[in-house]
Amino acid sequence: MKTSHAAILALALPVILAAQQPPAGAPANPVTAAFRARTFGLHRNVAQAFDSIPEARFSFRPTPA
Repeated sequence: MKTSHAAILALALPVILAAQQPPAGAPANPVTAAFRARTFGLHRNVAQAFDSIPEARFSFRPTPA
């Protein structure tokens, strides 16, 4: 009895693990994938722009009119 349970587990385990992996093929919607990639690039550019501003510039306040 225990041998049959071990055999079933040994056969079912690879199938269960393979079912939990994300698909390796092309994305479902290439337009969405391109939009996400472009958005990620823009986020990176904005973060780098803010990092390049000196700390002294963050305290800037316009003069009263």
